[in-house]
Amino acid sequence: MGTDDYKGMESEVDQTDVAALTAPDDRSLVEALVRGERLAFKALYDRHARAVHLYVASIVRDSQLVDEVTQEAWLTLWARRASISLAGASILPWLFVTARHKSLNRLARARKQSREIELKETVLMPSGNDASLAVDLSEILAVVERIVASMPELDRELYVLCLRDGASYESAARSLGINHGAVRNRLFRIRRALRAGIATDGGWK
Repeated sequence: MGTDDYKGMESEVDQTDVAALTAPDDRSLVEALVRGERLAFKALYDRHARAVHLYVASIVRDSQLVDEVTQEAWLTLWARRASISLAGASILPWLFVTARHKSLNRLARARKQSREIELKETVLMPSGNDASLAVDLSEILAVVERIVASMPELDRELYVLCLRDGASYESAARSLGINHGAVRNRLFRIRRALRAGIATDGGWK
């Protein structure tokens, strides 16, 4: 094979493949990252951004939230760069653990906010949209705390499980050792008492 043949082979080599072969591994990049080198952060991002994004999407689903959580994971990498220590050769396990933690926190926060809205709009507010009965959410929740404190123990537990934390009827029934129908009936009574209590600022009846 002549010199011209070797030149022809060289021209066919994908430059991306060459870059991949000569690029530093994750461990070297993390060592540079610990020193605060931004180019190392960019190299890690370029290498793993898609994998982290897809992993978050498998947990969160909502596209806007996926972008936000993914960004949070990378910002955490930069913020904690001085304390990062790899157990293996790749940064991906660290990124996945961080992304999962951020994802679950966001989902829990979203469920809590959803429950607070439902509590205000469909459980606690009296029917008829009477503006004179509308109060600030913080005031509503303060009244709710007083009402819940005066409930029987089983009803307090149901309130916490289903109305505050969003557990399903089936899950609450298993936790409390009662049947689905009992959960449904007690929650109906709890909601009715909460509505009455908000309207009168009264206690458990």
